[in-house]
Amino acid sequence: MRFGEPFEAGERVAVEWWTTLLTDEGDDLTLTGCLLLRFGDDGLCTELREYWFAEPGMHEPPPGWGL
Repeated sequence: MRFGEPFEAGERVAVEWWTTLLTDEGDDLTLTGCLLLRFGDDGLCTELREYWFAEPGMHEPPPGWGL
């Protein structure tokens, strides 16, 4: 699993991720997504939202991704 450079704005953070895996059925799969987080004054995560996309096969990130 690879993570991109996080974006911070006050108590909010967004970070993209990219992973490739082998399913239980033996198929290659690429998952890409983003975590949207909010942190409280104590530094703990108070809210988490995530979206992701699945694509059959093993795919590498585009050039420059995650920098």
